[in-house]
Formats: sequence, C-alpha cells, structure tokens
Amino acid sequence: DMCLEASSQKLRIRLETKQRAGKKATIIHGYQGSESELEALAKKLKTKLGVGGSVKEGEIIIQGDYIAK
Repeated sequence: DMCLEASSQKLRIRLETKQRAGKKATIIHGYQGSESELEALAKKLKTKLGVGGSVKEGEIIIQGDYIAK
C-alpha cells in the first residue's frame, strides 16, 4: 500500500466557525496516509504558521483563518 506525498495530494480546505464561540478555524481534510504522517504534517503546518491546532477524525484543525496561506 503506497501513500502519496502530501505535496502531491489534493487536500480540501474550509473555514469554520460553527461550535467555536465565533472563532475561526481552518479545517484541512482529504489526506490519504497513516495517522502518524497526518500528525507530522499538522506539526509542520502549525510550526510554519506559528499557531495552535490539532488532529481529529482525519482532519487537521488550525486555529484562525489561514486559507490564503
């Protein structure tokens, strides 16, 4: 079972404020790979953007509006 690199995958990004007390969160989903690779990708993104976030149910959740970046 071969996994595609994160840079060659088509990930979907959406902005969400639902159930977050009006605060914005950028949700990245559609990653095909192992959970550990998803965690590593999330860590790289959070470090590069300098923000907090988490990985839940196969999605990367980043605090704030970072769709443009």
